[in-house]
Formats: sequence, structure tokens, C-alpha cells
Amino acid sequence: MKTYSHARVIAAAVVLLSAVQPVLAGTANTTFQVTANTIEACTSISADPVSFGSYSQSATIKTNMIVMVSCSSGLPYTVGLLSGNSQDSTTNAKKYMIDGTSDSIQLLYTIVQPNNTTWGNLAGSGGNVYSAIGTGVQQTIVGTASLPPMAAGVPSGLTFTDSVTATVSW
Repeated sequence: MKTYSHARVIAAAVVLLSAVQPVLAGTANTTFQVTANTIEACTSISADPVSFGSYSQSATIKTNMIVMVSCSSGLPYTVGLLSGNSQDSTTNAKKYMIDGTSDSIQLLYTIVQPNNTTWGNLAGSGGNVYSAIGTGVQQTIVGTASLPPMAAGVPSGLTFTDSVTATVSW
């Protein structure tokens, strides 16, 4: 006569019980829709600071002005640049920097788009905004900022600044 240990008997019972599945009497099903709507939008805009560095009366200084924009693929958009110190409320194409101690001394500068058109703030009549079509990934727009030779009578040792707001519209 064979003897079985209690552990073997319990293990065999567990295996047999785990193999037992309930008997199903039937099935029913349904179909449902899964949907999503994509939104055309521009999700980000950023810009690198522009620095003309040391400035003298001798020559025009030019430097890159870089704006990065992310818009949906195929979405037309525009980018305008609004100068905080600008007195040109129509197109904001004229920009100037002021010395932090006195608004009486102004340094005019320009920013042009990649096609060398002056970069302004308003679309339409003379506004000169940058126009493009979104690609679905970040696009880098490289303009040129220019500061003409310093006018006579501008004192040395001053620091001039302006704050420019880049706005993407779609």
C-alpha cells in the first residue's frame, strides 16, 4: 500500500481545483465608438535674448534674433514683435532702447525677418508680421537685429535696454 504525504495530497487538490472553470451558458456583446478631436493650435513660443554687446560710433552691429514656435501641422500662423519702448503704435516696426537712468537718450534699432522685411507687430497694412505654416514640431525663425553707428553726443558708460514681446497668432 502506498502512502501519500499530506502535502502531496493538498498540492494535487489545488491543481485540480484551479483547472475547474465555470460553465458559461451563453455570451452577448455590443459595439461602441472611440473618438478624439484634434485641436489646431500653437502650443509654444520662445525667443533667445538679443545682445549687441559693446557699442561704439564706428559701425553698425548685426546679430541673430531667434524665435521658436510650435504649431499644428498645416496651421497658418503669424509672429509679431512688440517693442516695449516703441512709439510706433501702428506697426511697431521702429524699436528703440533707452538708458535705465533717463528716457531722453534713445538708441533706435531694427529687427528684420528672414526675408529682410522689417519685423513689426500688426498684420495687414504695413504691420510686417512673420507668416508661416505649422509643421507639428518646433520651427526656428532666424531674424537679424541691427543697431546703427552711435549718434554723436551719446555719453559712454550707459546701458540701454528694451523688452520685446513676441506673439504668435493663428
